[in-house]
Amino acid sequence: MLVKDDNGQTAWHLAAQHGYEEILEKIWVWDRKVQLTQEDDLLLVKNKDGQTAWHDATRCVYKEILEHLWVWARDMHLNPKYDLLLSKNRYR
Repeated sequence: MLVKDDNGQTAWHLAAQHGYEEILEKIWVWDRKVQLTQEDDLLLVKNKDGQTAWHDATRCVYKEILEHLWVWARDMHLNPKYDLLLSKNRYR
């Protein structure tokens, strides 16, 4: 699930970027079954520009995707404000 293409994009990034809510949900369920460590958490994985799925969904204005990501971050005991909203990429 964390396999990246030449741009460092995962299937998770692409689902968020294109607004594929059902695919994002399915990947989330699979990821929870595999029980990856927090450092490999889908919510925090970055592409080569340092962008997360949150960045992708925000740039493309997918409100439903953003809501899912926010709830999942909270459920994983991450700090959505810090880990999602204030996450830095190479542009800021």
